[in-house]
Amino acid sequence: MTAFFFIFLFISKIYIIMISEILKLLSPTENPDVGQSLVILLLTISCGIFIGRIHIGKVSLGIAAVMFSGLLFGHLGYSLDTNSLKFLRELGLILFVYAIGIQVGPSFFSSLKKEGLKFNLLSVGTVLLGGLVTYIIFKVSGQSIEHSVGLMSGAVTNTPGLGAAKSTIAEMSSTMGGKDFGDPAIPYAIAYPFGVLGIIFMLIITKSVLKIDIQKEHDAFESKIDKIHNHPTSVKCRVVKEQAFGITLNELLNKFDHSVIISRLKHSGSEIVYSPDLETVIQERDVIMIVGQKENVDKVVEFVGRPSSDIMVESTVDILTKTLIVTKDSAVHKSLSDLALYNRYDMKVTRVLDREWNFWLLGLLNCSLETDWWLLAINGPWNKQNKSLEIQKNDYLSRISCLFLEG
Repeated sequence: MTAFFFIFLFISKIYIIMISEILKLLSPTENPDVGQSLVILLLTISCGIFIGRIHIGKVSLGIAAVMFSGLLFGHLGYSLDTNSLKFLRELGLILFVYAIGIQVGPSFFSSLKKEGLKFNLLSVGTVLLGGLVTYIIFKVSGQSIEHSVGLMSGAVTNTPGLGAAKSTIAEMSSTMGGKDFGDPAIPYAIAYPFGVLGIIFMLIITKSVLKIDIQKEHDAFESKIDKIHNHPTSVKCRVVKEQAFGITLNELLNKFDHSVIISRLKHSGSEIVYSPDLETVIQERDVIMIVGQKENVDKVVEFVGRPSSDIMVESTVDILTKTLIVTKDSAVHKSLSDLALYNRYDMKVTRVLDREWNFWLLGLLNCSLETDWWLLAINGPWNKQNKSLEIQKNDYLSRISCLFLEG
């Protein structure tokens, strides 16, 4: 009984110590250590993400809710270790700018060539207008210039702008004998919520005043994008017209200037599906898969026969579909004929997607491949072991991307 009592006391003491340490980590202090700083940081981010997922009607704060969560925890007296705060601020800004660069990088230069002048003029105009308004506020309100810059960064939710302002102030302070400057983060934090909520409220008001139908606008936008990006379609067709019997695939495609691709073929009465070459002879009641622009596909279907409901031609037993990303230097600036994927791997490319999300068909592609273009290719199951082609680097990012893009 005595041994049991001592064990109970020992376990109770352990629990008391654990609870006191947890309360210490969760209690606001003036000089938090690194451990407490990390706990508060993770708790703030978690609460912000949770709040951002809450929808009021059709409106939610999204990732911006992390900012509001930080304001709440700061108001309750929580703070971070000075060194940790400096490191996390710089790291966060670096990751933010890096993520933006990775996202827009592949299409940056091509967009610059296409609409670069317009975008540059709009960007310069926006910056100059923001700077002018900031200068007027600085002159009229009597606020310091550093506070005015922080106010501008928060009003337009420009986190990199805040980072640049703080870096400039730090450099000026070190070159001017340690002169004290105001912290632009304070007006930034004050203006940021209004910058976020103001945009949301203006969108709601604009939608109501102009009586905008979101679904109608979405459908119109998708239709416009489809026309701009040249999206192809695929149709299953049954060969039933005599004029198509006994001709080769090359002869058929020549009649339509190779404006479509025959990606799959299944003979009548057979369960084998394969990707035909140009010398394949089309037989009566064959089922073929035609890929191309709708108007071109309709012409081929009209010549060959009629649309088919045969689902076996879509089988993945004999056909492997693979999405490849152009990442290897040896494939950049080369055409598909230079790579000779069909001769080397029995692999046929049916679609090519460039950085601007424009679809190209194999027969229409007369330009060289560029980095980060996507290729949709098909081949037989006997080539499933060809994991590292000349078109794609065998690196971690590409492999992970293709895992999600196969299909």
